[in-house]
Amino acid sequence: MAATMTTTETTAKTETIMVSNDDKVKSQLLDLIQSKKWDSLTEIVKLDKSVASTILSAGATVDAGQGSLALHEVCKAQPTLKLVAALIDACPDAVRAKGCWGYLPLHYACTSAANKDIVKALLHAYPGAARTYDDHQSMLPLHLACKWGANPEVITVIMTTYPEAIFMKDASNKIPMDYAEKLHTSSKQAVVSALELGPLFVTASKNAQHRLAVEHRSVIKGMEEAHTTIVQQWTERFEKERQENEQATSELEETRVKLQNVKGVNEALEKQLKDSRERIRNYEARLQELTFLVGAVSVNMTGWDVEDTVRSHKQELLMKESYTEEKKDIDERQY
Repeated sequence: MAATMTTTETTAKTETIMVSNDDKVKSQLLDLIQSKKWDSLTEIVKLDKSVASTILSAGATVDAGQGSLALHEVCKAQPTLKLVAALIDACPDAVRAKGCWGYLPLHYACTSAANKDIVKALLHAYPGAARTYDDHQSMLPLHLACKWGANPEVITVIMTTYPEAIFMKDASNKIPMDYAEKLHTSSKQAVVSALELGPLFVTASKNAQHRLAVEHRSVIKGMEEAHTTIVQQWTERFEKERQENEQATSELEETRVKLQNVKGVNEALEKQLKDSRERIRNYEARLQELTFLVGAVSVNMTGWDVEDTVRSHKQELLMKESYTEEKKDIDERQY
């Protein structure tokens, strides 16, 4: 069978997968993987991204961190970078999902002679994979890469991401170098030589971490200074506004007191005015009486009863005042 499928074959295969039941989908996906028909599988994934989320191992659950997906399976068989990129794009969480033995796709790639580009793509999608132990023998990807004689470039890529892995021990109390030294392949010396550069990567990593820490502290210090400046500016602004508010409150209180005093003065003046008007009315009434008496005396009226005349005059005045008050009340009610 040819390594790739024609466009017609690919389309037919894709349509079949998209309408088939789950078991048939799994079977067809596994057939494509086992046959290493990477181009066909890549086209299928691009046409239907849900294929990348199909769980291929019975009883596994991706949400629970366990499940063999297409990415796990293809990483066992030296796939193309194009296919791996398509699977990661279709299902980004696949790089974090654990399959059989708690292997991530990176663990499988390290046991299957994957090239450095595949490993780079997996680590780029999930750098934490380099620090993840499997659930079988507590091995890191670097342990597996050394045990299975991976390409030295793969060793370097992993150490670049997590150089301290060269010192980590697995469940058998072995570090990656222990496995590299027991290799019986032609790549043994290259793997050992790559591992021997590990301490340099660790030093470089520590230097980078130190530099980043210094830069981080510098940034934090700058942020703290900026924060302090802003807080100080707002504090000064708040204090200024508080003082202005207190001054305005004080002025308002002074104005209120003055208004209260003015009100008291007005009330006193109104009382004085009322009293003055009352005295004036009394003076006017007395003046009218005196005027009347003077007039009566001046004409020398014979047999004139002064008291009766004054009493009649007072009654006239009272009637006049009563009329004036009634008229005033009527006018006020009209308004």
